[in-house]
Amino acid sequence: MKTCQALETILGPVAVAALWRKFSGDEFESFSSFLRSMPNPAASMPCERCACYHEIIPFEDGTICAVCRCVPRRCHDMDLKKEDTILWSLNWPKFARALRAGLSLNSKFEWFDLANTAQIGSWSADGVPAILTIQSDKKVFRYVVAALVARLHCPFILFAPTSNHIDATSLGYLANVGAEFFPLETHLILTEHATFQPTKAPGEIFARFRPEPKEPMDDDDARRIFGIIEKLDSGGRRKEPSILTVLRLYSMEEMSVGQVAKRCHCSKPTVIRRLRFIHAKTGAHPKDLRRLSPHLEKIQADIADSRAKRIYRKGAAWGDENSNQE
Repeated sequence: MKTCQALETILGPVAVAALWRKFSGDEFESFSSFLRSMPNPAASMPCERCACYHEIIPFEDGTICAVCRCVPRRCHDMDLKKEDTILWSLNWPKFARALRAGLSLNSKFEWFDLANTAQIGSWSADGVPAILTIQSDKKVFRYVVAALVARLHCPFILFAPTSNHIDATSLGYLANVGAEFFPLETHLILTEHATFQPTKAPGEIFARFRPEPKEPMDDDDARRIFGIIEKLDSGGRRKEPSILTVLRLYSMEEMSVGQVAKRCHCSKPTVIRRLRFIHAKTGAHPKDLRRLSPHLEKIQADIADSRAKRIYRKGAAWGDENSNQE
């Protein structure tokens, strides 16, 4: 995403719309919904010809001019409108909400006393902190990483717009506590509706942060639970969402109750009732069900493969095995 480059190029990140548009390109219209206006106008305007900034001077007649201060003078002055001088800053809470939705994070927002750094959510039943930092300097970025490692003393997920500032030293700091770095530009796509879509399923992106089972659990245990749930799903008529759907979204895709409810177009209490029903019938606590995720994925793949083979054998019995061959 060009927008990610803009976030690390623009200091603050705060700038006039012209500068945001320059660095975010054709993504500006979508990204602009994550910007909010600042109370004080800009004091300077980026030059269209060179790397200098023109001083913004308002006149008594209401006109505004951006005057070149180059020595020797080499640029033309720019006539501006009042809206051209508005400063736009990143709306962190709104941006965080969109990131949480795109990455299926649990809701949480908390500022750190570090420059442009906040916890934007958490991941999995273990509540692994998901932190975003936006820096324009590699040394400052490294300092923020070191400070987070020293304060948290636990695994966490660290986001930054790009991987421009990550280096071996910062990666070493993160590895010491089991934390991991994720650049937004390679894991998210900004849509025209100002939402984010992940390039892979969040459960796959954050696979390393899946909760470990308290006790070893083998495929037999997982198959037993999966079999019970399949039987419950097939027995009688039940309103949507199905028990298996709730299990897949909550466990395999590691969504929160609220996110499952939103995906299934139902209420949170409905999802909670499904999870409690699963708990009552299988004896597995909803949080422990998430620890079954690797087993459940394998079981579903095996079942899908088995069904595909049965369909193929049925086709062969009817003489259709060569139907696609010349």
